[in-house]
Amino acid sequence: MDTRRPRAKSLITRTPGALLAPLLVLVAAAMAFGFGTLPGEMRDFHVYWTAAGRALSSEPLYRSADEHYQFKYLPAFAVLAGPVALIPLALAKALWFVISVTLLTFVVALSIAILPERRRSAIFIGAVVVITMGKFYGHELVLGQVNLLFAAIVLLGLMAMRMEHNRFAAAMFVLATVVKPYAILLLPWLVLRRGYSAAATAAVSVCAVLLLPVVLYGFSGSVDLHLAWWSTVTGTTAPNLTNAENVSLAGFFAKWLGSGPAATAATALAGLGVLALVGL
Repeated sequence: MDTRRPRAKSLITRTPGALLAPLLVLVAAAMAFGFGTLPGEMRDFHVYWTAAGRALSSEPLYRSADEHYQFKYLPAFAVLAGPVALIPLALAKALWFVISVTLLTFVVALSIAILPERRRSAIFIGAVVVITMGKFYGHELVLGQVNLLFAAIVLLGLMAMRMEHNRFAAAMFVLATVVKPYAILLLPWLVLRRGYSAAATAAVSVCAVLLLPVVLYGFSGSVDLHLAWWSTVTGTTAPNLTNAENVSLAGFFAKWLGSGPAATAATALAGLGVLALVGL
């Protein structure tokens, strides 16, 4: 008699999970109407909305006058987000809140579905994840950030790799890089694991991302934008490393060793070590 515990079904195909997702979205939709009376919320989304409007008008994206709320994403992000600026800010915030909650349910569900093996029900694991990560999910929703979008795209790429859809995986990882540039770290791993077809797709996708702003800014304007992006990122990163909410390796070593060459070297070595460990 086989006494092994049966493998739990995917959350996506379970009835409770299928009912929970639309319920959460409906709750989010109801809550979203309150954002008209909370103008101070979703500050990060306001940054994206402003950058999208500037992109549509072919205006500079990276401005020191924006101070703490400077736009620091790739120019392609602002270009792709351009249509968002056509929506009034209050309505855009409400829509993004609903989309974010939808993405949250998707990320939790796909994170569970992608596990190679699990011994607990999907509902149990999902509940533990939400309870453990609830503070961070709430922070994400209140600020209107794009971390859930980033996670969803990366998970789609990982799922595509599992299904041997390597070109799609490469495209997803490059798209994730547009949302959060550090996703570029996934590309060497993908190429090492999946070979030339993935490498070719990644190369073409990266070129498309770099050339996308040409549509609105022209070639020389696009080059200037990317140089301004690099200057902004490198010039504003160090002061943020010691922020209490910065949990990166760079932040860890900056808080421990102080900002400087020692912290930079330690971060590089630790990062390479993590990549090597993951690559194994």
